Amino acid sequence: MRLMLDGYLVDTKRAEIVGPKGLVHVERLPFKLVVLLITNRDRVVSRSDLIEKIWDGRIVSEATISTAIKQARKAIGDNGTKQSAIKTVHGLGYRFVAEVKEVIAAQAEDIAASDVSMGPLRTPENPVIESPCIAVMKFTMTRMDTSLAWLTHAMPSELLSGLSRMRWLHVISRGSSFQFDPGTLDPVNAGARLGVRYVLMGSMEASDTEITVSVELAAAQDGKILWSETFTTDLSGIQTARQRIVSSVVGALELELPAYEATRSRRLAHDEFDAWSHFHVGLSHLYKFREDHNQSAAKHFDAALKLDPGFARAHAGQSFTHWQTAFMQYDKDREQALQRALKSAELALEIDPLEPFANFNMGRARWLQGDIKGGEMWLDRALSINPNFAQSHYSKGLMQLLDGKPDDAIALAKRAMSLSPLDPISYAMLSVQALSKIAQEDFVGAGKLIDRALQTPSVHFYINLIAACVKELEGNHQTALHHVEQAKRQRPDVTSNLFFGAFPFRDGRMRRTISDTLGKLGLD
Repeated sequence: MRLMLDGYLVDTKRAEIVGPKGLVHVERLPFKLVVLLITNRDRVVSRSDLIEKIWDGRIVSEATISTAIKQARKAIGDNGTKQSAIKTVHGLGYRFVAEVKEVIAAQAEDIAASDVSMGPLRTPENPVIESPCIAVMKFTMTRMDTSLAWLTHAMPSELLSGLSRMRWLHVISRGSSFQFDPGTLDPVNAGARLGVRYVLMGSMEASDTEITVSVELAAAQDGKILWSETFTTDLSGIQTARQRIVSSVVGALELELPAYEATRSRRLAHDEFDAWSHFHVGLSHLYKFREDHNQSAAKHFDAALKLDPGFARAHAGQSFTHWQTAFMQYDKDREQALQRALKSAELALEIDPLEPFANFNMGRARWLQGDIKGGEMWLDRALSINPNFAQSHYSKGLMQLLDGKPDDAIALAKRAMSLSPLDPISYAMLSVQALSKIAQEDFVGAGKLIDRALQTPSVHFYINLIAACVKELEGNHQTALHHVEQAKRQRPDVTSNLFFGAFPFRDGRMRRTISDTLGKLGLD
């Protein structure tokens, strides 16, 4: 169903709203609220109706409903003062009062493709969409084999589906992006027409025995290539390789896009920051695992939430900062930090239960409390929503290690690294594997893994403690002492109890091995 109201096209099939300046970023719940009110515009929709239809009958606060109404109004150019579309009927609920016309498919396509509705060419002075938005284009194929032509549609369709699982990223539907001829594609023109910041393009080249797939991410503003990767596989194995390629690309972009967003935001004057700018700059501080950077991340997430209290990912980001405070034990009141982490994750989930980052943070807060099974459940939820979420795979691997399952831990950590080989916490993924090798009594293998982890310049004191254990068990006592000293420089009050506070091993044998080894190195 496609509905027109005062310059806005609401497309229920594509779950999109197109306004006078192009595609409008709107979260899932406010979009559902707009559709519910429009389709019931002949009556007042009560708050109990909203809770039943939008939140599936769950208990939600008045503030949550008010925030969703505010976001719904904003998405269609309304606000609480004008109430030209969504009117508050005090004591009863809400009613949709703007004139609505249903548009037939052909008209809707014309509207969506027109220069007026798609907005003018974007410039730094005229951004169309505040939040990250990407278009995935059809792929080209050189030396075309007609039996493989389907891949030029199938693989970008699968990429589109995978990217759509990132609920913070607005992905243009294939009905719009696939209209462009990939052979003559100009990413700047396509980006301007579709109102996006990023364009994902691809090409395929087939020989008699192999097929090479190249994927590029371009900035729509100037066409600059921001990221690229090439994959080669046997033609006979293309069916199984497709998912590997798609997972690899999606995993890479989940890391790369926030980094580009943070870089873009830093070019703005501080008073020009919107909620998304604050969020992405906060995210860039978050993975430093240093107290000052964690505080900077928290300030940016706070600023994002002041601008948009219903921003689920910003609440999840705050949960991460509180979790990090508890995990790294920056504050003596560890339990209070954990409770704040849980509360922020709950707020994020209340706003958007299908936000993977929110489920992820709930899982990590639960396991740090010692609830390994509960933590795994929430991480499984995050992975069911987004199977390419590398850090959820890694965190679940850590939980498997703590629960005495090193084989599973290694498999999950390797999966995380295959999805995000340049992840900012790749040292942690390697360290989980090193600890798992200790559990397997493969100290040489543990040594090789920890050596790779230590090549990252930003490793924190826990990694140095793990390195100390590995080197001592490997028989290299002097190197082990060196890493203890490194840990003490980073954290003068470091003890084995501090380590076990962050890594609550349920496997008694593994806990004794680590405890005895740290004791030999002078850490009680």
